[in-house]
Amino acid sequence: MNGVKMVLAGCLVSGWAWLVVPAQAQESLRTAIVAQHAAHSANVRAIQSRRDVHAANVAALHGDFGAARVFSHAAAVRQAQSDGDARFADRADRAARIQRFYGE
Repeated sequence: MNGVKMVLAGCLVSGWAWLVVPAQAQESLRTAIVAQHAAHSANVRAIQSRRDVHAANVAALHGDFGAARVFSHAAAVRQAQSDGDARFADRADRAARIQRFYGE
């Protein structure tokens, strides 16, 4: 029972911590978290793009040019998505740093 009380007290304290932290700091933290998620998404899509390029190369070596074309198109689409996510992550990170510094 003591463990349950400690967990409940911990949840209560962490919940109250959000009320103590100024709203501006919370917004900056949320923006930073969004930037981290976008950067992670960009990295995942870049890895998938490289995987598709490799699959296209293997398909072309084996003479399946239709599959190679499909894989290369998928790689180009994922690379474009990765670039967009990276740009968004950079802008969100910059916005979070400005919010932390100027408090806007």
